[in-house]
Amino acid sequence: MVDLGTWDRGLDYEQTRLMLIREIAWARHRAKHDKRARRRLAGLCVLLTQLDNAARISEAHEAVSIFARTGQREVEVRVRKQRKDPEKRLVVIPPEVRPEDVRELPSLDACRMYAFRLGINTHSLRYARITDLALKKVQPQIIARITHHRKLDMLIRYTQEVAARELLRREIMHRKIREAGL
Repeated sequence: MVDLGTWDRGLDYEQTRLMLIREIAWARHRAKHDKRARRRLAGLCVLLTQLDNAARISEAHEAVSIFARTGQREVEVRVRKQRKDPEKRLVVIPPEVRPEDVRELPSLDACRMYAFRLGINTHSLRYARITDLALKKVQPQIIARITHHRKLDMLIRYTQEVAARELLRREIMHRKIREAGL
């Protein structure tokens, strides 16, 4: 687990993705009979979109809103945190998200509440994906282009910390295995 600030909770990308997919399946089942479950389902789809794209929650929410209106799986949304000349970034809607899942899109605050109820904060979803990409040895410059980090130094510091911790774990575990004669 990397803890370079309150935004990173050390979530594992793959485990979190599977958990969200299971929650979506359960909410989809309940949504047939319950309006609140339909909004929760749409909120979970926003969280999955945020996770997969390493997006901010507001960017994922906007992307899912566009998907709900147009059916487009690849959408350009305004990058948040940029006051002057805001850029656009690509957000790809995951294949697990169906158009009928997002008809009753909840507010951003409701999406944050759904994440909180799952024991996560929304920004930790962004960093779970960044960590996943760093562990796959994607260059920090490429990660920064995907996530639209303006300051590369912070992202490099974070990804180097992730890589250093993983290297340390791997080296110690391999030594332990070699010494055990395995």
